[in-house]
Amino acid sequence: MRRVASRVFNRIAAGSRSSAADYHALPEFEAAVPRRSSRLRRLKWTFVVVGTALLMSLAALLSPSLQSAASAGGRASTPGEAMTQARLANLSVPMRPQDPGGSRRLRIFMPADAPHLNLCKAVMSAVALGYPAPMLLNWGGEFNRPEWHLGGSHIAKMESLLAVIEHLLAQAGRDDDGDDDVVSVHDLAVMVDAYDTWFQLPPGVLIERFHRLNREADERVRRQWHAGFPVPAPRQAIVVSSAKDCHPGRDSGSDAHYAHWPASPMPPD
Repeated sequence: MRRVASRVFNRIAAGSRSSAADYHALPEFEAAVPRRSSRLRRLKWTFVVVGTALLMSLAALLSPSLQSAASAGGRASTPGEAMTQARLANLSVPMRPQDPGGSRRLRIFMPADAPHLNLCKAVMSAVALGYPAPMLLNWGGEFNRPEWHLGGSHIAKMESLLAVIEHLLAQAGRDDDGDDDVVSVHDLAVMVDAYDTWFQLPPGVLIERFHRLNREADERVRRQWHAGFPVPAPRQAIVVSSAKDCHPGRDSGSDAHYAHWPASPMPPD
């Protein structure tokens, strides 16, 4: 084996020598390439070292000011620092606007991008039971944005609902045509599926259950909230329908972490 290996290596060396004999170097260009390459490498490393040193110096100079600004804003100065009693006491908690009572509007929103028989059934069932005429969202819309992955239509539902609510609130009080459709932040907004939903109960039942679920949720939170905690207990104002399965799943491009969501107050059966 050693003799065979030595013969193979000798043939390779002989071939390389013969090919080297036929090779004619170009000294004006090829001789300068190694020198230029080594100079470029040294220059690049110099830039890397100097740039790193400058960045570290800049970070060291800005770190105290950033920490003081974060402390002044009531935020933790470092990600690993615990929230203290003093920081909690200095937090600026947004206060929920006081409900003045009186009349308010019930508004129905249906995301629908195209006509369908089921859409007609959903609208007719709502109108027949006394609900106001629904407002259709995303009509003729396109949901193929790359950043939305496979959940484009679901994201568009939330974006369009937020956009129309902001538009209605911005237009509140600007109409001088005598229309009595007054917009208020205390109006009840209901978004339902336009193709898979039929209305079966009148609006009074829906409104009564909405307020009852919110009162029960607020009571559960108050029982769990520590009396000496400097931040007041949050209150519920949004009710989301529940389902037996979790959708959309991870294959849609997003992970909603359903395992960390609070349990539904609905009966398990």
